[in-house]
Amino acid sequence: MKINFELNNKLETIQVAPEKRLLDILRNDFGLTSVKEGCGEGECGACVVLLDGKAVNSCLISAGMIEGRSILTLEEFNKTKEYKLIEKSFLEAGSVQCGFCTSGMVMSTAGLLSVNSKPNESEIKEALSGNLCRCTGYQMIVEGVQLAVEKINLAKSQKILATNKNEQKLTENYFSNKEKRINSIDEVLEILDNNSMTIISGGTDLMVKHSRGHEVKPKFEKPLLFIGNIDKLKKIEVRNKKIHIGSAVTLNELLVHKDIPNILKKSISEMASFPTRNLATIGGNIINASPAGDTLPFLYSVDAELILKSKSNERIIRIDKFIYGPGKTIINDNELLTEIIIPINDFDIEYYKKAGSRKAMTLSKASFFGLAKFKNDKLSDIKMAFGSVSKTVVRSAEIENKLIGKSRQEIQEIFSDIFIEYDKLIKPIDDSRSSKEYRRDVCLRMLGEFLGKINLY
Repeated sequence: MKINFELNNKLETIQVAPEKRLLDILRNDFGLTSVKEGCGEGECGACVVLLDGKAVNSCLISAGMIEGRSILTLEEFNKTKEYKLIEKSFLEAGSVQCGFCTSGMVMSTAGLLSVNSKPNESEIKEALSGNLCRCTGYQMIVEGVQLAVEKINLAKSQKILATNKNEQKLTENYFSNKEKRINSIDEVLEILDNNSMTIISGGTDLMVKHSRGHEVKPKFEKPLLFIGNIDKLKKIEVRNKKIHIGSAVTLNELLVHKDIPNILKKSISEMASFPTRNLATIGGNIINASPAGDTLPFLYSVDAELILKSKSNERIIRIDKFIYGPGKTIINDNELLTEIIIPINDFDIEYYKKAGSRKAMTLSKASFFGLAKFKNDKLSDIKMAFGSVSKTVVRSAEIENKLIGKSRQEIQEIFSDIFIEYDKLIKPIDDSRSSKEYRRDVCLRMLGEFLGKINLY
């Protein structure tokens, strides 16, 4: 596959397998060794670069995703005045010890400052949540970034740094294979009508799942079809009191959009790392059909609908009818998930909690969503869903209906019955992340907290 892209302010063309990782392209084809492989799974941040100005893990990006895009590594960024101020700040704060993680930390800092010129401590920690350091204990790194923010903003105020960056644009005629790029849903559906393909938008799960180790390109059974640059799949619109979300909308794009419910934003903010969320999409989280998918309990709770399109047909299906097991969905080979539809509802009580080893870990041990609404001092609506404790998200309309129409006192009287019924439905497993006993206990505690909030409302 012939790939045209911008690398460190230069136009480049390479002939490469579409599944080859950007990390390996940068290191082996261009000798850019500031980009390091630590985990190979988007967990450590040693391979962070800027893709179109956003911090991303290069180990999770395939060659086919960089067509027509701009990549910046430390080798070019270190020529800027911003870098010199970050470097000076890191040295003053003692942010650097062995140095292995430092290039990734610097690029994550650059990515943060490209979208937020005055981040607070919490925002800095969030931006660095996907960067591991085994030397400094992190606080000195945070202090280094804080110091860099002060120095950079002071330099801007004194007009030592330009406040507006002039971004180099790729020339239109540079893309000799532009006509081969997939730019519309119709083009995708035409391809799917005649071919069985592996569809990639963010690819954060697929690249890890198909990894074969250090410097070995991932192996896919089917040809890859890249849909991440299709504008119609990246829209968020409100129509008829429903939110329509394109399947290629990234998690960070959801986080900053005004129409996305805050309770969904809360779950997304605790999902993976900042660079990973710049790539990962809501459509991918659904299609992966993992019991640990962080957006799924919310989508089950609100009866989200999915639009599946093929060349000759379109169907709308509720998410609980779409997923039927780990990694198993009813989507056909010739269909594309194009939209997720969420009804707009106001709830009096919104509850979300996730148990996990580390905030930036991609998989949860257990999670719970609870939504409740009152009318005339009685419960008029309630929705509860558990993640990571069965083959699919656990939600019971039957149990919810037993609570609807009841007063707080009546609900309190059947607390124990509710716990017993959910205890039967929750079927966690033992794995490397947790024991089934721990998962069951955590879920029932979350349920108890939520029902307690109802009682106190």
